[in-house]
Amino acid sequence: MAKSETAPATFVVDENGAERASVPTVVDWEGDDDAEKPTNWSVSKKWINVLLISTLTLIS
Repeated sequence: MAKSETAPATFVVDENGAERASVPTVVDWEGDDDAEKPTNWSVSKKWINVLLISTLTLIS
């Protein structure tokens, strides 16, 4: 994966009223061959997920 993009820091106010910067957490896969990365799923697993999500969308 290419260089991760970061969002600008946001400021949060703690219980004492002091402001501090909050840097967002970046979550990424373990590499290009990570089995949990959707681009590495088998075709059947991708179709199962598409059908499951579509069915749940139509039901709700």
